[in-house]
Amino acid sequence: MGLFDKIKSAANAVTGHAAKVSVQVPQARLREPFNVTVQATSTGQDVNYSKVYIKIEGVEQVEMQDKENNNRKVSASAKTVDLIFTVAPAGVLAANESGEWSIDVELPQSATPEFKGQFTRHFYRIWAGLDTVGNDPDSGWQEIVMQ
Repeated sequence: MGLFDKIKSAANAVTGHAAKVSVQVPQARLREPFNVTVQATSTGQDVNYSKVYIKIEGVEQVEMQDKENNNRKVSASAKTVDLIFTVAPAGVLAANESGEWSIDVELPQSATPEFKGQFTRHFYRIWAGLDTVGNDPDSGWQEIVMQ
């Protein structure tokens, strides 16, 4: 490994670009277990991770125009569910290697159903990541469509 490769490897660890991560939820139901699949591909270097994990959040969001203040947009949100699941234990993705892991998860029985009103909505979203040194490679937040 040359100097440039070492610099690139260190930069990828700091920025979270050591792997590309995606998450799929083909069919989710509110009060039933559903399957989540995480896929990751290393981007040209070995990626040591201490776990593969997902976060699931329920979010209630309010957004409206403040007509008394130049129609400025006013918004607020609150988490109604905040869960973390370990999908797989520690491992290594070799350079340019892909991995896939699945887990069945279930939201709490008290979880609020999805809804959408004129100014408010409630939805669920998911995020997947590899726990690594530096910034964790992740999927970014994706909305879950409930069936």
